[in-house]
Amino acid sequence: MPKVHKLSREQKRVEIWTLREEGLSWNQIVEKTGKDRKTVRRICKKVKETGSFKDKPRTGRPPKLNERDRRRITRILRKNPVKNAEAVRKEALSSLNLKVSRNTIARVLKDAGYAARVMKKKPLLTKKHKQKRLAWAKEHETWTIDEWKNVVGWSIELEEV
Repeated sequence: MPKVHKLSREQKRVEIWTLREEGLSWNQIVEKTGKDRKTVRRICKKVKETGSFKDKPRTGRPPKLNERDRRRITRILRKNPVKNAEAVRKEALSSLNLKVSRNTIARVLKDAGYAARVMKKKPLLTKKHKQKRLAWAKEHETWTIDEWKNVVGWSIELEEV
């Protein structure tokens, strides 16, 4: 089945305006685009007034971080991938003088493709463990294949070398 590309809002406006410029009636445009008649008329009116298909800039708080700051934050994590967002925030504050919250850092890292994971805990080998492993290996280094067959014969078949 072919992939259907969804048009952006701007592309939809261009399509509606083009159909109107071609001389189609409001009803014909509504049938072709699937938009409401009121929407089609409003879009044509706005395009005529502004001469643009783009959205008007919206109000809201400007972003605290620019693209360069975002790259610098991800670079901190790349240097040491075990760090959490709070550790990255502290390093960004000390080295880059960026005063942002932990949540902002976490959002930047998530946008960059990083996922928050809890590191799997695994017991570390002590000196005693290492000595026991070495002793066991030395004890069994002279075993023949027949002796090993008695130990692991139930799981795999060992071939004669």
